[in-house]
Amino acid sequence: MKKRPLIALTCIYSLGIMYGQFFSWVSISILMLLVPVCFVLFALKRQNLYLLSALAIVVFSFGAVYSYYKSALPSTRFEPFSNQRVYFEARVVSPPDVRENKTSYVVDVKRISNNKKAVNINSRALLSVYGPEHSKKLYRYGDIIKGAGKSMMPSRARNAGAFDYRRFLSSQNIYSSIITFPSDIMSPGQGDINPLIRFSLYLRDRIISMVDLSLPAEHAGLLKGLVIGERSGLSEEVKQNFNDSGLTHILCVSGANVAYIAGACIFLLGILRVGQPLSNLITMAVLVLFVLITGSSPPVVRAGIMGMMLLSAGIFQRKSDALNSISAACLAILLFNPLCIYDIGFQLSFAGTTGIVLFYKRLANFFSFLPRVINDVMSVSLAAQLTVNPIVALYFNKISLIAIISNIVVVPVTGIVTIIGFVMSIAGQVSIFISQLLGGLNYFFLSFMLWVSEVSSSLPFASIQVITPSLLFILFYYTVLYALLKYIPFKKPGPHFPKISYIAAAAAVIFLLISYSLPRPLEITFLDIGQGDCTIIKTPSGKTCLIDGGGTYPGSMGNFDPGSTIIPFLLDNGSSSVDLAMLSHPHGDHIQGLISVVKTLRVKQLVMGPQFQPNADLDSLIKLCSQRKTKIYIVSKGDRLSIDGTEFQVLHPGDENLFGRDSILNNNSTVIRLVYRNTSILFTGDIETNAERHILGSISHLDSDILKVAHHGSKNSTSLDFLKAISPSVCIVSTGKNNFGHPSPETINRIELSGSRLYRTDLDGGINIKVYKNRFKVIPAISR
Repeated sequence: MKKRPLIALTCIYSLGIMYGQFFSWVSISILMLLVPVCFVLFALKRQNLYLLSALAIVVFSFGAVYSYYKSALPSTRFEPFSNQRVYFEARVVSPPDVRENKTSYVVDVKRISNNKKAVNINSRALLSVYGPEHSKKLYRYGDIIKGAGKSMMPSRARNAGAFDYRRFLSSQNIYSSIITFPSDIMSPGQGDINPLIRFSLYLRDRIISMVDLSLPAEHAGLLKGLVIGERSGLSEEVKQNFNDSGLTHILCVSGANVAYIAGACIFLLGILRVGQPLSNLITMAVLVLFVLITGSSPPVVRAGIMGMMLLSAGIFQRKSDALNSISAACLAILLFNPLCIYDIGFQLSFAGTTGIVLFYKRLANFFSFLPRVINDVMSVSLAAQLTVNPIVALYFNKISLIAIISNIVVVPVTGIVTIIGFVMSIAGQVSIFISQLLGGLNYFFLSFMLWVSEVSSSLPFASIQVITPSLLFILFYYTVLYALLKYIPFKKPGPHFPKISYIAAAAAVIFLLISYSLPRPLEITFLDIGQGDCTIIKTPSGKTCLIDGGGTYPGSMGNFDPGSTIIPFLLDNGSSSVDLAMLSHPHGDHIQGLISVVKTLRVKQLVMGPQFQPNADLDSLIKLCSQRKTKIYIVSKGDRLSIDGTEFQVLHPGDENLFGRDSILNNNSTVIRLVYRNTSILFTGDIETNAERHILGSISHLDSDILKVAHHGSKNSTSLDFLKAISPSVCIVSTGKNNFGHPSPETINRIELSGSRLYRTDLDGGINIKVYKNRFKVIPAISR
């Protein structure tokens, strides 16, 4: 660290940025009070440690305050206009992102107003123009737009650990979204634009048009991804193939592209006998232009900064240090926008590059028995793969097992394709015929890459699904990885290494024993899945239970995808299988997610009540359970199930259908009372007043601490008598946008009159309840 102080500075600043999530003026003030104390101690004892401590506190605090204001302040400017029709004036600051029915732009909003007030805002928003006709006349960078639309704040994560769209946009300096239509926008005017940016965008458009004219659509999309990182021309199938085969990094412009550009410039300038200082300066200018052409994403900015630092070292006859260059690039990006630290591309780029710098030579020595080309590709790929795998698992719950092999085959071809692509782009400005001729040559290489990605991704176990690693596990992983690759088998360990190893191993064992022996609560999470029901229960020993799975139903508003909600939540919480799944009744908004879970994960057993009406979704679920060897049990009133000290008491229905043809599925919902220690929770499915009356007449003890309100808060459920019999202290309504009027004002009023605390997934997001020995705690995902 003494030789590389920039690494320590960057790490401290980064920790401060992450602390900005939990920002508190009190804690920052206390920290800053320590700074003069450090100066006093330095004056008394003359030890540099105190000066360094003061610097660390200042840097950490600056990172926390900067990230807090960067995320909180700009969004507050838009909040008064949220969910309102507004009038705006903005300047386009990005190329158009054209999709099937909408085109999106990043715009710098200068002024925004509604019927009550107008504000000079000077902050960025995502403008979405709906309607396929707009794609015929797109706006360009620098256009001034005046129009009307609906202003909306990007949504936060609606379930614990889920994708946070607001943070994602803020990492790109975007703090609001505006939805509009072509008819609501006046004819745009041209604003001032930086000549360098104008020129880079012109070149970008020229490159895209040359590639499109020279190759078929799929091959053109792949080449644009390789050359300038433009992936909009690729189909979802091709993107998925590259992802599963561990080749996604090829589609991201980064260090290799910068190396090709810099190498080509230096080679050509060398032929022209330009001296090294001037040659390096010209190459640096070209790299700046290339970064702008590619859209200035964090990976390419990182590669550009590192490339320019290397070239600067050549000008001043200094030796460049790769780790210092990585730190400088990281610090520069985070000073521009600290929220980039949450960008997945930023994390993967820096992790992969650091891994290559630290481990490439050691791995190359280990694989020295292989041919040089294979050794280089394997060592680079393995070094990068080992360092990015925890991050990939953290965000995508997948690890590619075929990545090393597919990279050995594809990476050498990638260099050829990219270089030909650059030559095509330049030659095409002079002659389209030459560009098409080179495109014909490139077609075979591109076809080979597409074929390899398709074949390797289709192999059994090409990629595996994994649970989300904890931050402690990731820290442990990187510590072990560094120790292994630093000492074994490439370097003889020092005399103290065995002792340190034994101490570290003992500490790890003690830590694991303590962590597993500590008492854990029962956790119940009512997921926010829109208009539907889904509850996930995690027992103290880690068993997983699932009650219903959500889905869509006529009258629901919005699309529901269990693959982006339930399954990631289970994996995030360490569950790769479900010990017990329960189905209240087979309406779509309760059963469809269960079908997806059974299809994707191992479900050991499924419990449901007797069914009195044919149902297509239920038939599909039963057939799938048979294929996946999931045991099915039919339970009825009086049955009891127990798992890890948690008891499920079946209160309804009995063996006979008592409700004729009226609301058969709803009124025959399986009603379950969960009892854990001194806490009880009543799950009521979609029962209505008829079923409630029947239960009241046949069950003497219904009192429960928590009530999952029936039928999403329907006015035909949760009668006053039913509430009085249960006497819950907390009521949970699982609902979303719908055309039914759920939850009804009458039901909400009855719950409030009963004195219960009310939580709603449409307002509070997912609701987590931790149940301890004599108490429970309710934690909504969204604080109101």
